[in-house]
Amino acid sequence: MVTIPANATVTVVYGPFRGTRFVDVIWDKETCMVFKSDLEAHAKRVEP
Repeated sequence: MVTIPANATVTVVYGPFRGTRFVDVIWDKETCMVFKSDLEAHAKRVEP
């Protein structure tokens, strides 16, 4: 388990997967799986 720090930038690359609550994100040059509900509750969308 990893804690992504406040003010970090993550990029959603895929998901949510069928039947699961996860999305793939890129953070700190690594691909991680994150709960969709955590992104909805704690993240804000930034337009490119």
